[in-house]
Amino acid sequence: MKYQKDQRNGLSLSQVGMGCMRLTKKSEGIKVIYEALDVGINFFNR
Repeated sequence: MKYQKDQRNGLSLSQVGMGCMRLTKKSEGIKVIYEALDVGINFFNR
Protein backbone atom coordinates (compact mmCIF):
# COMPACT_ATOMS: atom_id res chain seq x y z
CA MET A 1 0.00 0.00 0.00
CA LYS A 2 1.25 3.47 -0.82
CA TYR A 3 0.81 6.24 1.74
CA GLN A 4 0.85 10.01 1.57
CA LYS A 5 1.27 12.53 4.38
CA ASP A 6 -1.69 14.79 5.05
CA GLN A 7 -0.28 18.32 4.92
CA ARG A 8 -2.78 19.63 7.47
CA ASN A 9 -1.93 17.26 10.32
CA GLY A 10 1.00 15.09 9.20
CA LEU A 11 -0.91 11.81 9.31
CA SER A 12 0.21 9.09 6.91
CA LEU A 13 -2.90 8.12 4.91
CA SER A 14 -3.32 5.31 2.42
CA GLN A 15 -3.70 6.52 -1.17
CA VAL A 16 -6.66 4.15 -1.46
CA GLY A 17 -9.62 5.07 0.70
CA MET A 18 -12.87 3.31 1.56
CA GLY A 19 -16.34 4.84 1.58
CA CYS A 20 -18.49 3.50 4.42
CA MET A 21 -21.87 5.14 3.85
CA ARG A 22 -23.49 2.02 2.38
CA LEU A 23 -22.38 -0.38 5.12
CA THR A 24 -25.79 -1.39 6.47
CA LYS A 25 -25.40 -4.40 8.77
CA LYS A 26 -23.14 -3.61 11.71
CA SER A 27 -21.57 -7.10 11.77
CA GLU A 28 -20.85 -7.03 8.03
CA GLY A 29 -19.51 -3.48 8.21
CA ILE A 30 -17.09 -4.39 10.99
CA LYS A 31 -15.85 -7.38 8.97
CA VAL A 32 -15.28 -5.26 5.84
CA ILE A 33 -13.46 -2.53 7.80
CA TYR A 34 -11.12 -5.06 9.41
CA GLU A 35 -10.39 -6.57 5.99
CA ALA A 36 -9.53 -3.09 4.68
CA LEU A 37 -7.22 -2.47 7.64
CA ASP A 38 -5.52 -5.84 7.01
CA VAL A 39 -4.52 -4.74 3.50
CA GLY A 40 -3.28 -1.34 4.69
CA ILE A 41 -6.25 0.96 4.07
CA ASN A 42 -6.46 3.55 6.84
CA PHE A 43 -8.49 6.30 5.14
CA PHE A 44 -12.25 5.91 5.64
CA ASN A 45 -15.03 8.27 4.60
CA ARG A 46 -18.68 8.12 5.58
